[in-house]
Amino acid sequence: MSELIAALHEFGRKDEESRRRAEDDLFGLENSFKARSGQLKGLNDPELMGRKRAEETELRQLLRANPAALAEYDAAVKAIDGAYAKLAGFTARQYWSRLNGDAVSHALTLVRAATELAKPNGERLPGFTDAALPALKLRTFSTAPVYLDLDELLLGVTLAAATRELGPEDPFVKAALQGKSAPDAAKAAMAGTKLADPAVRKQLFEGGPAALDASNDPLIALAKRVDPILRELQKKFEDEVASVEAANGEAIARGRFRAFGKSKAPDATFTLRLSHGVVKGYEAGGTLVPWATTFWGLYERHAAFGGRYPFDLMPRWLERRESLDLSTPFNFVSTNDIIGGNSGSPVVGRDGRIVGIIFDGNIESLPAAYIYDERQSRSVSVHSAGILMALDRVYDARELVAELLGSAKIGSAGS
Repeated sequence: MSELIAALHEFGRKDEESRRRAEDDLFGLENSFKARSGQLKGLNDPELMGRKRAEETELRQLLRANPAALAEYDAAVKAIDGAYAKLAGFTARQYWSRLNGDAVSHALTLVRAATELAKPNGERLPGFTDAALPALKLRTFSTAPVYLDLDELLLGVTLAAATRELGPEDPFVKAALQGKSAPDAAKAAMAGTKLADPAVRKQLFEGGPAALDASNDPLIALAKRVDPILRELQKKFEDEVASVEAANGEAIARGRFRAFGKSKAPDATFTLRLSHGVVKGYEAGGTLVPWATTFWGLYERHAAFGGRYPFDLMPRWLERRESLDLSTPFNFVSTNDIIGGNSGSPVVGRDGRIVGIIFDGNIESLPAAYIYDERQSRSVSVHSAGILMALDRVYDARELVAELLGSAKIGSAGS
């Protein structure tokens, strides 16, 4: 991720159009880098990991009263431990055997669709079932622009990293490069591809295996060469790690419930989850972080950076400044225990009114993937008053504000 981020920054410095093209990929990578580095910091925190060890010791002590439950728990832990021991033997191949770029992603989708759609629905890879087909087609036939110069950069960096980490004799590296250097292989693949055209992608998708066999597109050829290797690695991971972890994770969850009952929340499972907390600031970096930001802070940030990217405000926000109550809360933090996937969740106050919408956690909350620490971990929400103020005073969406408030009379959007 560090290498890709650095390459995208360099790409974006060429001109404004290049910066715009790189922006989405850069945002996603930097967000992922922040999350992974924060989680790693938590794993390396002796205090947090000490708490995890103490919790596991307590769990085992409580389960001793039920030998069968303790045996089930120990067997599950041993099975997962064994799965990760196996993963250590191929984790480098699993990680580095990858391709990056929109056009390459389309090529892999087309190659896999030709194979998967010929199978019975229940035997297909995830993402290619009948239920997933509408979304698959929407992505594949999308008219969103594909920037081949950006894709060439991403593919070249990725293949160079794979070559360095896996060696030139690795099956994936040999199939992807075919004797070329990583930059040359990426350049050759992008120079002759027509997959930036959604009409071409649609034709190949609907033409099925015959159309793919007849295609001489270099990206299709690349996808065909690496797909069997990627499938083999994915199947190995699912058979030897993911399935073992899923099955035995249920046993560990049962053990936790037997030991702790309702006193400790279970791990998130993408089912409905309610979290309680309080609005509260925290200490960080030797200073106090307040419970909320305001519109004052929004404009101060713009001014402090001289109105330059990425802290520049859109003209409409600058034009409407005088109409805003700048003391209105914009975002706020609370002690709710959240994790990735909770974004968009409503935040409800004690009186049952929606007071905000979760959209992030603070930097200090990233180790919460493993253990929650209320001292600094905070969820971050956009404040309802800020939403209403922006809709009313900036975007002129007064009918929507009235609908949200359940009244035809708007009054003060910040109230």
